[in-house]
Amino acid sequence: MEGETSPASEVYPKVNSRRSRAMVLPVEIDQATPSKEGAGRIENKELKHFMKWVSWLIPTFVIANVFVFIVTMYVNNCPKNSYSCIARILGRFSFESFNENPLLGPSALT
Repeated sequence: MEGETSPASEVYPKVNSRRSRAMVLPVEIDQATPSKEGAGRIENKELKHFMKWVSWLIPTFVIANVFVFIVTMYVNNCPKNSYSCIARILGRFSFESFNENPLLGPSALT
């Protein structure tokens, strides 16, 4: 019959379960090649690998935020400017009381 393909020449998609970091790499499916051992065997050929991408933007923001928090706590100087500080053992870097800042940070004025 015209237009029909035999089951041995059909191409079936196959999921590649190998992962490289958090990516699934694509696989190119070849036409089935009949052989004496296994008729209708599907051979896979890998495409070129993607360049491994490393995120640098988010870690940069995190480091910048931690740095700014440390500078702000240094400028705040709770033991000198306030009578009630939390974690006085930290000295200049101690936190304001919960009445002033309930999120453990500097005073509202700072």
